[in-house]
Amino acid sequence: MLLAIDVGNTDTKFGIYKDGEWLAVWRRPTELVTGPQTGDWLREQANEANIGLAIDSAVCASVVPPIEPVLSEICRTLGAELRFVGVTIKLPFTIRYENPSKLGADRIANILGALQELNPPLIVVDIGTATTFEAVNRDRVFLGGAILPGPELLSTALAANTAQLPKIELSPPSAFIGGSTEQALRSGIVHGYVGALESLIKGMNQELGGAATVILTGGRAQHFLELSPLFKHYIPRLTLEGIAAFASL
Repeated sequence: MLLAIDVGNTDTKFGIYKDGEWLAVWRRPTELVTGPQTGDWLREQANEANIGLAIDSAVCASVVPPIEPVLSEICRTLGAELRFVGVTIKLPFTIRYENPSKLGADRIANILGALQELNPPLIVVDIGTATTFEAVNRDRVFLGGAILPGPELLSTALAANTAQLPKIELSPPSAFIGGSTEQALRSGIVHGYVGALESLIKGMNQELGGAATVILTGGRAQHFLELSPLFKHYIPRLTLEGIAAFASL
C-alpha cells in the first residue's frame, strides 16, 4: 500500500493507493503540516475511513522543502522510508531543460501522470497558487513550459495592494462587461485568466507542431472548465497519479 503525498504551497494532499485504485484522498492546509500531529491526524482519517495505515511505501512530490524532514519522520513512524519525486532516477521521458535539478517535483509528477493517461504531444496546465504549464512533444521529450501567478493570488494581490478593491470569489461572471466593482474584478480575473491560458496553450501547441492534447488539473481548475473549448480533459488527481507512477519506477 502506497502513501502518496502532494505538498503544494496552499494545501497538501495525502492519498492511499492500493491495487490500482485510490482508497482515500485527504487534504490538509500545508501550513498545518508542521509536526508529529500530522501523523496523528492521518491515523484519525484512516480510522474514520476504515483503512489501515500499514503502508509499505511512501512517495512525496513537494514544492515546500522545509516540510520535507517532518514528512520523512512521519512516514518512518508509519513503517516506510519516504522517497521524493525528482530526476535522481531514470524517468520514462526525456527532459530538455536548462537545469533539470531545478524542475519542480509537482511538474515531474504531472508529466508522469499525463503520460499514463494520454499519448503525447501534451500540454499540462496545473492551476493552483501558481499555474504551471508542461509541454511534452510526440517523442516524449519535455521541452519546458511556463509559470504564472494563480488566479486566486491575483485576486489577493489586488485586494492587498489597493485601497478599495475587495478580494473576490472565482466563480465565472455572466458577462465580460462588469456592472459593479465586484463584477468587473471577476470579469478581469476570470475572463482575463482564460485569455492568458488560451494564449499560452495556443503558442505552445504551435511550437509542438499542433494537435497537442491539453490536460487541466489543480485546485483552481474547476473554475475554468466550461470557459474555453480548449479545456477538454480534466484530471483532478493528476499529480497523485504521477506520484503513484513514480513509485513503480
